[in-house]
Amino acid sequence: GLKAVTLDLGGGKLGGSTDTIQIIVKTGESFTAPASEGLTRPDGNTGNYFKWRGSDGELYAPDDNVPADVTKLTAQFDEQFTLTTGDTYWFDLSGVGIPGTANSSLPDTSLHYVPFTYVGTIEAYKLTSATATTEEYAQQNKYPHSLFVADYAVTHTISWGGLNDEGLIFGKDYVAGGVDYTLRAPSCGSGFTGSGDSECGTPQSNEWDAVLDKNSGYIQNWNKMYSWGQDVSSGFASSRARRGYDSARYWHYDYATDSGPRVGFRPVLEILNADTLGPDGLKVVTLDLGGGKLGGSSDAIHIIVKTGSTFTAPASDGLTRPDGDAGSFFMWLGSDGKLYDPGDNVPADVTKLTAQFASSSHSVTITTATLPDGKVGEAYSQTLIATGTTPITWSIIGALPDGLSLNKDTGKISGTPTAAGSSTFTVKATNSAGSDTKELSITITKDAPPAHEHSYGDWRKDGTN
Repeated sequence: GLKAVTLDLGGGKLGGSTDTIQIIVKTGESFTAPASEGLTRPDGNTGNYFKWRGSDGELYAPDDNVPADVTKLTAQFDEQFTLTTGDTYWFDLSGVGIPGTANSSLPDTSLHYVPFTYVGTIEAYKLTSATATTEEYAQQNKYPHSLFVADYAVTHTISWGGLNDEGLIFGKDYVAGGVDYTLRAPSCGSGFTGSGDSECGTPQSNEWDAVLDKNSGYIQNWNKMYSWGQDVSSGFASSRARRGYDSARYWHYDYATDSGPRVGFRPVLEILNADTLGPDGLKVVTLDLGGGKLGGSSDAIHIIVKTGSTFTAPASDGLTRPDGDAGSFFMWLGSDGKLYDPGDNVPADVTKLTAQFASSSHSVTITTATLPDGKVGEAYSQTLIATGTTPITWSIIGALPDGLSLNKDTGKISGTPTAAGSSTFTVKATNSAGSDTKELSITITKDAPPAHEHSYGDWRKDGTN
């Protein structure tokens, strides 16, 4: 009835020792992830990130519920960002100039919306030129860095050489949401060892295997499609390494000039300037498709922007309009209540954008039909009403009766009239989608003297002359 769970301290220490320890849990039942208190961070690590990675590949914060089949938890101190690993985020690669034939399996073959899995931080080497990678080089040049990896080979029928001509093997500058990246192929080893699910590239500290070591599901859609890597084959100087096809771990090579339909470009995005960004430097913005679709799905998706910075509203290209909608209108409605065209600058505090395929529900319309009359000397208050996306601001063309004024933010006309008469004027309501006007009028009257009031110059108190 008792099961031992191993705790790998992941380079951290307990009482000066980095040795693994064991805890006891009840066999067949879930258990609580242990605390981080009492553990010392690895030497030189001044961060505050901590989670446990289970033998099931999932991450658990202290006190999280851990499934009964987990037999080992490894301390994770070295994630550069607090972004959740394993989640999917979408990037616009349409302007990168990736050669080859777009993968027909992509949700959006125009490449405006390409799904990537956030891998998090790995320690692996990368290359800057065509090299048959040695173990010595790999050990000297591996370093912690954080990656997104594309869920598909985005194009195929493109050679390693053709990609290299465009700077896409060893790195091309790319900016999205105010965040700087390098877009490139991953390192994947110059040779291989093992077979089947235990096969891996050598040196083993390549990025492809580091990603799979972290979670075997982070590289997807590898079946019957090779992905080019950076490395030169250790046995054939004219050949380049490629991974996938028979299994996620499979290593193979082919001539750098080969460009068949079964080999393609699966990019990684390496996040630059991690120290400057800080752990919370990446912000998630939700895109609600508003009834539209991406690759047949109407589920909301997510993009990454720089925390605290404005960002560019995404494209409408690649999205399918709602069923039966043959219109052309498109804007994003922000969580701040404002509308944005694709390409507009969006404020830093916006956390969600919802696709709008029709203008009617958000264009401003004044619904106030008439205004009540008022009287001299009596307080007057009436609020103008309009439908549409807020905020709505109000203005007057013409003049209100003397003594009355308009609150531009609330639409309230108020005050105490000082003179009788009729005033006709135009009210204007404006929001981010446009404006509307309506002509209205207010009549101010002056009360006649009551019948019981008397003038005592020519009249007696009893009302007789």
